[in-house]
Amino acid sequence: MVHPFPKALCIFALLLPVSRCNGGWGRLTGAESEIWAAPSPDEGAIPQAHYSVIVARVHDIAENSRDTGRGTHKATLEPLAILAGYCDPIKEAILNVKFFCGEAYISILAVPKKGALVVAVMNGKHYVASEFCTFMPEGSALVTVDGLNDPRVLEIIIKLRKARHPEDPDLTMPTTNPVKRDGNRENIGLGKSRER
Repeated sequence: MVHPFPKALCIFALLLPVSRCNGGWGRLTGAESEIWAAPSPDEGAIPQAHYSVIVARVHDIAENSRDTGRGTHKATLEPLAILAGYCDPIKEAILNVKFFCGEAYISILAVPKKGALVVAVMNGKHYVASEFCTFMPEGSALVTVDGLNDPRVLEIIIKLRKARHPEDPDLTMPTTNPVKRDGNRENIGLGKSRER
């Protein structure tokens, strides 16, 4: 008689890579209301992850030695705006962060360049999330954008709002139009300015 345990273990081992590739360390849909709240000031509170979605400028970026801690890369980000969660871009003028990139079970596939403008899903203040984020382009927790007027930024906002308000299927966002100044139309955002 063959013991059923080894058979069950083999099936589990076959399914493990599929689940990791599909969801990384987890999956964020945007509907998880408890993770977007501000950290509790109570010292006795149970610590939990607090996420934010920020727009930031990459000041420095480099590979991170595995000996120095969590992440394949480290970066210095300057938060410019917040799209969701709790992060004060004025108070937190610079964030020194670490993140994983390019590994089979990580959502981040590309490392942004120095000077790039990014949308980052932050896990606390010191880590970019590794989870697959259904509200982000290609599910990546770190995406390079052209500016605040990049259509992907508005897409992220719409997806987050729909996730947080599923009872309102007709939820839409107003379109953003450039403002006129001195007869020229200027690009709203932090990307390249274009005259029309």
